[in-house]
Amino acid sequence: MRTVLIFCALVLLTVVGLQVAAVLRVEPALVRPPLAEILPSKLERWRVSDEPIAETAEMKKAVGELLNFDEAVFRVYRRGGRQFDVYAAYWRPGKMSERLVAGHSPDVCWVAAGWKMVSRESAPATIAGGALLPVGGQYRVFNDTRGVPRWVSFWHLAGGRKVDYGSASGVPPWWTVFSDLAERGLNQRGSQYFVRVSSNVAWSELADDAEFRAVMQGVQRLLE
Repeated sequence: MRTVLIFCALVLLTVVGLQVAAVLRVEPALVRPPLAEILPSKLERWRVSDEPIAETAEMKKAVGELLNFDEAVFRVYRRGGRQFDVYAAYWRPGKMSERLVAGHSPDVCWVAAGWKMVSRESAPATIAGGALLPVGGQYRVFNDTRGVPRWVSFWHLAGGRKVDYGSASGVPPWWTVFSDLAERGLNQRGSQYFVRVSSNVAWSELADDAEFRAVMQGVQRLLE
């Protein structure tokens, strides 16, 4: 009995030690240009504007406190009745937990705001590849509160790896805690990026637009 208790105590101490080490181990932040400089800010045929992440000062403050990002940009591109936008946010190493960032994906926030998810599947290879949308994204179609469809793709990088959103809840499954430990060891507090691209027209309608492709190349640089 005493041997069992000692063994359990050693296991407990080892687990606690691993958790403490994971908390204390933080990778250095990467040196890179500001997010706003990576995305094209001027196009010939599209009107470009940077807009607040929330519409009012009160909401902007609330969003900033909730997401706690170190840097973010929300850039909107308009041409006639077409519109697409890019939202990108960055958290320095150790700033936010991976699961907290994942909890603010469109799957969670937009649905909570009354939007309806109508499609949750991969984009066609011809759309995801060919220098259009960066590969490895999550692809959705939503209807907003007025029933207007919105095509969405988003990427979440933590420590340079793409986060799995395979669960129906829109956040990584609970058991990924163990797979992450097996894959990355104690390096659990890397920098994080969340990048979202959305459009009021299907991706196939933008596929031949050279300037849209140029913006997507900027998105690709954000994800490298």
